[in-house]
Amino acid sequence: MKFCLLTLLILVALGKSSGQHHIVDSLKRQLSLHQQEDTLRVKLFLQLSSDETYDHPTVAGNYAMEAKTLAEKLNYQEGLALAYRLMGLAFWSQANHSAALANFLRGLKIADSIHNAQAQADLTGNLGMVYNDLGDYPKALTYYRASLNKQRELSNILRQAVMHINIGNGYYHLNQFDSALAYYQTGLKMMSPFKKSAKPLIDLGTIGVGDAYAGLGNFDDALTYYYKAKGSSDTTRHNRGRAHSRMSLANLFIKKHQYQQAEKELTACLAIARVVNLKTYVRDSYELLAKVTELQNNPVQAYRYFKLYSLYKDSIRNSAEDSKISSLQLEYELQRKQLEINSLKKDAALNAEELKLKNTILLSVIFGILLVTLSLFVAVRSFKNQKSLNALLQERNVEITNQQTALARQRDEVLALNEEIRSQQDEVISQRDILAEKNSNIEILHRQVTENNQNLEKTVAERTAALKEQNRQLEEYAFINAHKLRAPVASVMGLINLLEKDLPASEQKPMIEYLKKSAAELDKVIHSISDMLQDGLNVFDRQEEKNKDQRPKAS
Repeated sequence: MKFCLLTLLILVALGKSSGQHHIVDSLKRQLSLHQQEDTLRVKLFLQLSSDETYDHPTVAGNYAMEAKTLAEKLNYQEGLALAYRLMGLAFWSQANHSAALANFLRGLKIADSIHNAQAQADLTGNLGMVYNDLGDYPKALTYYRASLNKQRELSNILRQAVMHINIGNGYYHLNQFDSALAYYQTGLKMMSPFKKSAKPLIDLGTIGVGDAYAGLGNFDDALTYYYKAKGSSDTTRHNRGRAHSRMSLANLFIKKHQYQQAEKELTACLAIARVVNLKTYVRDSYELLAKVTELQNNPVQAYRYFKLYSLYKDSIRNSAEDSKISSLQLEYELQRKQLEINSLKKDAALNAEELKLKNTILLSVIFGILLVTLSLFVAVRSFKNQKSLNALLQERNVEITNQQTALARQRDEVLALNEEIRSQQDEVISQRDILAEKNSNIEILHRQVTENNQNLEKTVAERTAALKEQNRQLEEYAFINAHKLRAPVASVMGLINLLEKDLPASEQKPMIEYLKKSAAELDKVIHSISDMLQDGLNVFDRQEEKNKDQRPKAS
């Protein structure tokens, strides 16, 4: 809900003229829905007052009064300043200049207290509007220019444009039509980006251009601008623009002696102004109608208009009203002077503090300069020392570089030696492994020799026994050879001798049998000798094999 309200307020604040009544109705609906007494409700009242200021100033004043009451209750100072401004605009639209001035001054006092620059700028321009209507155009221009400078500082382009048009009004009433035209045209040019949202203001600026051309005697261009503003304000139903365009057309027709057309425009202007209580337009309409009817040789009607003009003039500006305005001016001037005095006192205190601060700063600067000078001296001295140290350091760096080069070379040599030593170490390790293996073998052989030495006596004894056995067998062989072998051999030899003799066949046969028998015995003896010899040899061989098996084997 609040977001919708704020969005609507932003759109309305831009001053869209098309569908103005629809926007006012929407604001009224939002106000009826938002009954909570907060700053948002104050803003709704303020926006309604702003939109109704020119068309229905009485209604606008009522909304501004509601906003003022609620802002006071909420202690909402910004809303209170804007409420006084809109109340002042409502009174100004109804030509109640003393009330307008009083409210503008109250709003400005609050804006000054809360330092609201935009409200200050706007209220300063509003004061110029009051003095413009009172005919004090130089004073009005002073306020307009002050407001314009503030609007420039705030970069508020639309309000700058409005101030240009207001300044144009001041110059127009001073009959400085060239200056007025320049300000009007500048204001309209600045409003060009706001064509859709500032239509009523553009209409008033367009009328101002027409007034300047009329003052310069360029009636055709003046008429063009008047009719343009009249058509536009009739479309937007902006009553102030409608009344103002008709008033300007009537003035031009009077200058052109077209009195009937002037009377027609004045009658329309009077009707519009009386409906919405725009008293200044009612007053000026009666004044011009009196003049027109008199020029048309209708003195009775002219007198009636003149009486009405005098009545409205007295209601707008009389001695009591002038007294109020003078009193308000004096009060404002006194307040402004008091503010200036307070400001001067504050400035004096600030100047004293500033002087004290400047003295402190000056002493600090002097002390700083001394420190800087000392620092520079120390720096120069340090620079010289550093320079000599740098030269020495450079020499040392050269020496270190040379040493590093020599060390690098030595390092390369050491690496080469390390590589060679590593190679030799590998070879030594290899030889050590071989020697270890050989030592192991020697150890084994040593154990074997020890064992052999330990078994040597046994082996010798065994071999001696074997040899004795062989000797015994040889002796036996010798015995066999000497005794057993000789007998068969002798028999064989005797038989052979006998056979060699010529013996008869009957005797040879027994001889041959004996020979066979002796040969068999001889063969048997020979085999026995052979077996015995072989057995003797085998005894020694068996002993050797036994000794061999008993020796430890080399690993």
